[in-house]
Amino acid sequence: MKTKLNYLFFLLFSFAFSQELPPIVKYSPSIYGAGNQNWMISQDKNHFVFFANNEGLLEFNASSWVLYPSPNETIIRSVKVIDGRVYTGCYMEFGFWTRQKDGKLKYNSLSKSLNRIYIYDTKTGGFQIIEAKNNISKSYRTKNSIYFQSINEGLFEIESGKGKLVSDNPILKTNRIVNVFDFEDGLLIQTQLNGFFKLVGSNVSKFSTEADAQISSSNVYSSQMLSDGSFALGTVSNGIYILTKEGKIKYHITQSKGLSNNTALSLFEDFDKNLWMFFSKIISFC
Repeated sequence: MKTKLNYLFFLLFSFAFSQELPPIVKYSPSIYGAGNQNWMISQDKNHFVFFANNEGLLEFNASSWVLYPSPNETIIRSVKVIDGRVYTGCYMEFGFWTRQKDGKLKYNSLSKSLNRIYIYDTKTGGFQIIEAKNNISKSYRTKNSIYFQSINEGLFEIESGKGKLVSDNPILKTNRIVNVFDFEDGLLIQTQLNGFFKLVGSNVSKFSTEADAQISSSNVYSSQMLSDGSFALGTVSNGIYILTKEGKIKYHITQSKGLSNNTALSLFEDFDKNLWMFFSKIISFC
């Protein structure tokens, strides 16, 4: 099966087994009718795709686009569909959108201030709050757990509504973590500049790939483990790498090979095994 690639400040890929690069389809802001930057992607059970956009929540039903303005007129940075609700986060605000009888989405606020991790119980409507001594850079979801990095403290797991230190290894305290994946008998941790590390028990070791030298000078901004076990890496200056689960380079796609630019802000694999990618000013898929 050939792969197909679209641009729209996102990039979407369906990868074939050949080494032939997938075709690329580009969507510009004039087509999808929203801001020129997108930050995150999610999808519902009806295969509608949602984008966290500079101007609000962007919805795509495979034929048309709808923009729902940001609730407080700031950039929406995160989006996640859970049980029919579309949760979004922006500056000092997070909440969820629900589908109304007329087919439109309506926003419901859950918070008026954000500087901690909030755990929201969808059944009771209650909150638990997790705080860290230092800034929380990002949270990461694996199959069974949620992790977060606290700068200069290490990697933590959310357990029973509290942050539990998993490792304060110097590697995990000083390297900014991009993503965390379940891997073999432990965790595989993707860093911004120094590639992958395996965490098994308390032991942290390097997981070497063919792209290590290039990644160290490219600044990885986003990453995604794909359904076949391979990895997609989006960089700030050197396009997109697709690595096999063993760390071999399967594809390296750059602006010279069809991308609109070399900065991939976010990655998302949909139910049809297409990989969406956000670029500055372009959305694409293949």
